[in-house]
This record gives sequence, structure tokens and C-alpha cells, in this order.
Amino acid sequence: MNASGWVESKIGDFLLTNSWDIKSGEISILFGGSGAGKSLTLKTIAGINTPQKGHIEIGGVPVFDSKREINIPPHKRKIGYMPQDYGLFPNLNARKNIEYGISEESQSYIYDKTNTLIDRLQLTSVAERNIDALSGGERQRVALARALATSPKMLLLDEPFAALDLDLKRSARQEIRAILISENIPVLLVTHDIEEALTLGDHVQVIQDGALIDAGTPVATLTQPNSIEIAQLTGVENILELEVAELLPKEGIIIARFGNTLILEVPYKKVEAGTTVSVGIKASDIIFATKKPQTSALSARNILPGTVKTIEKTAVGYEVLIESKDGLLLNGHITRRSLEQLNVQVGDTLWSIFKTSALFILDN
Repeated sequence: MNASGWVESKIGDFLLTNSWDIKSGEISILFGGSGAGKSLTLKTIAGINTPQKGHIEIGGVPVFDSKREINIPPHKRKIGYMPQDYGLFPNLNARKNIEYGISEESQSYIYDKTNTLIDRLQLTSVAERNIDALSGGERQRVALARALATSPKMLLLDEPFAALDLDLKRSARQEIRAILISENIPVLLVTHDIEEALTLGDHVQVIQDGALIDAGTPVATLTQPNSIEIAQLTGVENILELEVAELLPKEGIIIARFGNTLILEVPYKKVEAGTTVSVGIKASDIIFATKKPQTSALSARNILPGTVKTIEKTAVGYEVLIESKDGLLLNGHITRRSLEQLNVQVGDTLWSIFKTSALFILDN
């Protein structure tokens, strides 16, 4: 029971052009920043938005075809849709919310189906409570149960973890993934959270400004992006402009230069010597030292000194900005404990240490 299609949909000056092919039991991630067209893609598949051109097929059955003038209404597409705000009715309890939408079935079927979902999603103790009396995680599970209650042929989830706090997000992801896979239907899940995409997805599409810019496995596509656009979307903190000084394909490296004296080793990629390349490195891949380490005692080949320009508090520690004497700026992460033990202050000299493999060349 696959789900596939392509659409062109213009709303005002915004043009969405996207295509997909999702297999049963597969979770495909639609990844991108705010305004990229992620939610619009879901609404178009669900039938809430009608595109100018396209073909949408669910389980081998066309539900939209612009050439053949097919446009099945949303309630007949057999799609489970869970919007960002969950779309729950505050005047109904959890059970009634789950039952909503199961039509043309006997009361005994509705009762049995609802009870099965309540039990499966661990909602027994809150089934008779009103929505405003439920926690964020309980509301999420009620919304998912309601989306599954109609026995859909495809499931669309729009930022399903956005309303949960960080700890609850992490504890809920594997549980929800197991439930989704067990349904054995195609799932399209929207997120702008890279950790979510890596944890939940079998496949990822990256869209920006309404257009697909990359696709593949979440690890390959998001952890070492191949373009500046995706690097920025995935929060890569350091994008460096380096000159290719020497190509060493047998050693699998490039010797790159910044300024007059700063030399870095970068993983090999077929580029021209003398050209400038954009190179990314995540702040979490940089280690700091207050003294120059012995190169012979390290596997990391990139070791460079710099002056601490700023120290900014973050949600999980501190971000330290280092500037080399050649003017190269590097953002690195450090925990509060490390910051205190190393006694790092603005103006101090720190050595930045990172492996060659932590760097990746980006397409301009």
C-alpha cells in the first residue's frame, strides 16, 4: 500500500513543487525551515488544498489527477491527518475525540476500535477526561489515536512533537515510531528538528522555498550535508571559506589554506587546486584545550590556536567563539563544568582541535 504523487500548487507568489513515493511501513520525513512548504504539502495530499497540477495516489487508487479531473474530497481519501495543534475538540473527552470521524460503522465496531486504540496508546486512565485536563503527551497520543481510528491508508503528521518539552519528546519518539511502523502504512512526517528526523525517519526530503533540494537517508543527508542551504537548515554553526592548496587523493585529503599561514586538512573531494571551497564543521565536533597538545599523541590533524572573542550561554552549555590570528572564526560548544574547570575567559588563548573527517565540503 504505497503512496506516491507529484504536485504543483501556487498560492499567491509561493509555488510548491514536490513529489514523493513512500512504501508501506516506511516513515518519510519532510524536513525544512519555516515557510518551506512542508505543511502545505500535507494539506495538498489530504485534499485540504487543491493544486493546479499533479497526481496523488494512495494504495494504488488516484485521489487527485489534474489531467483526468479527479479530486476525491478529503473525508473519502482514507488519510489520517494530524495537524500541528492536534485539532482536538476541547468540549469532548479523549474517547469522544478518538471516535470522531468513524462514520458508517456500527456502534459495536466504533466501541471496539476505540477501546483497542485507547489500550494500545496507553490512554485507559484518561479516556474519560476532557482535553484541557490532559498533558501534552496525552493530547499527542489522543490525536494520533484519532488519526488511526479510521484505519487510514496513509498517515500525515505535521510537527507531532512540537508541543512537547524536550525530555518528553525524546521518550515519546521511539514509542511513536514503533506504533507507526506496526500500522504498515506509508507515513509522511513534517519536522524542522534534525534529531527528530534522525530518530524517526527511514527517508528524508529537504525542501526550501517550496522546492525539493535534496533527498536520501536522514544520516547521509542531514549529518554531513552537501550544500550550504542544507547546512544552514540543519544548524551547522561553522561554514568556512578555504583555498584549495594541494590535492592528495591517495591519502584521502585536501590541504586547504585560510589567510597567509593557517593550514587545514579536509576530506578529499574532486575540486580544482587554487579554487575556494565552502567547508562545514559543527560546533559539537570541536574540542578545546588551554595548551597546545602534542600532534603525535592525537589522531586529530587540525590543531589551531585562537583568542576567545565571546562566551554565550545556551540551553545545554556554552558557545565559545574563537578567532585565529588569520581571522578565522570558529564556534564551539563547551559544558559549564568544562568551562569552569578550564577557567576560560574572554581574551584567553584556546586551541581548537578537530578531526579531518569532521569537516565536509559544501556545494556552492
